[in-house]
Amino acid sequence: MASTAVDFVEDMAQKQIKYETIFSEQAKVLRLDQPRLEAAMMDLQQSPLIAKHGQHWEPTQDNVDEYLAYCDGLCHIVSQDFDDHVKILHAAHAALMCIVTCQIAQQHDTVQMAILKRHNELVMSVHPLPPTQVNHEAPLSKPMVEPRHITAEELQLFQDPKNLHGKQFVLSADDDSGLYEVIGYSRKRDKTVEYEVLFEECGDPILLNAKEMMAMVEDSLYLPA
Repeated sequence: MASTAVDFVEDMAQKQIKYETIFSEQAKVLRLDQPRLEAAMMDLQQSPLIAKHGQHWEPTQDNVDEYLAYCDGLCHIVSQDFDDHVKILHAAHAALMCIVTCQIAQQHDTVQMAILKRHNELVMSVHPLPPTQVNHEAPLSKPMVEPRHITAEELQLFQDPKNLHGKQFVLSADDDSGLYEVIGYSRKRDKTVEYEVLFEECGDPILLNAKEMMAMVEDSLYLPA
């Protein structure tokens, strides 16, 4: 991978960690007063970061840097009250979605996977698992069927993690190293889902949130059992 690509991978992974950390810190504060949080979120609907009915929230490619700079500015305000915490939380989430949708998703599959791998390394360095929980998975077995495109009905079914669990996919029909399997998932306290994905050439699974998981599935070929 060229040095510019390596720098891009590191930059994307570091930015994801940055905004995930900000989001998590603000969420801890806001969860202490759920009714007030709901009221503050109603007020926040007037924010320019919120897409109105019929609008797409994503900035155009020539406005991505400006959008991220605006989000970053909000993330670094000194919070004076509860509403400020809500603004920071939402700005961090908006920045994350912009990075994933408008920057990472535009890259080649190999670059996307390099970012995911580096992001996972950074997550583990910040929140390492206890030694007893580290588990090297057995290598994936070669599928006996030809990969095919996912149908609209299957894609709808895969929105449910129970239906996605155990399924195998290939990132690219021309790249045998793109074989991966969804080996597990878990639900967090905030009811979001986190997936464990094992790639053929990796000893350990990587962790993906639901949006990242579905974006990768949509760009993959399916290997039905």
